[in-house]
Amino acid sequence: MTVGSQQAPRAGLALAPVVVGVDGSQESYRAVDWAVAHARGTGRDLRLVHAYGGGSSALRIELAAQGADVGAASAAQAVLDTAVGYVEGLLGADSGISVEGRLHLGAAAGALREESRRASLVVVGSRDHGGLTGLLLGSVGVPVSAHASCPVVVVRGAEHRDPGPDAPVVVGVDGSGEASAAVGFAFAEAHRHGCPLHAVLAWDELWIGAPELADPVPTGPVLQEAAVRMVSETLAGWAEAYPDVAVTRVVERGRPAPVLLREAAGARLVVVGSRGRGGFGGLLLGSTSQTLLHRSPVAVAVVRRT
Repeated sequence: MTVGSQQAPRAGLALAPVVVGVDGSQESYRAVDWAVAHARGTGRDLRLVHAYGGGSSALRIELAAQGADVGAASAAQAVLDTAVGYVEGLLGADSGISVEGRLHLGAAAGALREESRRASLVVVGSRDHGGLTGLLLGSVGVPVSAHASCPVVVVRGAEHRDPGPDAPVVVGVDGSGEASAAVGFAFAEAHRHGCPLHAVLAWDELWIGAPELADPVPTGPVLQEAAVRMVSETLAGWAEAYPDVAVTRVVERGRPAPVLLREAAGARLVVVGSRGRGGFGGLLLGSTSQTLLHRSPVAVAVVRRT
C-alpha cells in the first residue's frame, strides 16, 4: 500500500480542526495545552468539546458533593467558556487559529467519537485514579482511541515536561495496516518537530507473521531477520516522503509493551496502531496500546487505518 493510498480516505479532512475534550480538570487543561501547541505547529483550528449529564453514578455523587449541578447546561457552558477563554489567551489575537466551543448532552466518549468524524485529531487528558473529571482514561481515552474516526492523542505524564530537541517520536511497528498508518503519523510529527524517529518492533516465539516462514518452530535468527525486513518494508515509503527525518530501528526479542515503555522514557510522543491484526499482532487496543495508555510517561497517539 502506498503512502498516498493510506491518506486518501480522509484527504478531505486533512485541514479539519483539532478537537480537544475539556472538563475543567487539570488533566484536561494539560490536553488543551498539547492541542494548542499542535494547532500552532500545523495551522489547524481548535474545537473544544465539553459533555455533561452522562457521567457514572459515582461521578455524579462526587460532583454533587462539591456543589456542582451536573444536569445544568449553564454550569457546563461555564466550564466550556472558561476553557475557550484560556485558549484564546494562549493564542493571542493574531494567531490565525480560530477557537470554537461545543457543548454536548451525554457521555464524553460518545461526544468525542461523534466529533472525530469531522476532525483531524482528537486530544484528551488522562487521570489514573478517579477524581473530579468526566474524561477519565478508562471511560473516555480507551473507547475513543478504539473507535474514533481520526488519530487520538492521550496526554500522559504527571506534570508538564518540555522535551529537548533530540527527544524522539517512538512508533510501534508490527506489519499491520494500522501500524503502517501509525508510522505515517509518527513521521509527520517527527518532521514537524525536527526530531528523530525510533521505529520499534519486538518479537517472540508466538509470532506467526511472515508467510515465508514455513518452519513451524523458526529459530531466533530467522525471526530477527524477518522482523528487520518487516520494519524496512513498513518504513520505506514514509522515509522517502520525509527524507529529513533521522530514523533509528529498534528490533529485538521481547514483548511489545515493555520494549515500547522503555523507549518512551525520554521520548516526546509514542505512536501505535489501534489494532494490529498482522505480523506480530501485539498492538491490539486492549493489550499493548492499552498498557501504553495507562503507563506511558509521555503522550500516546493511537492511529486507526481509515
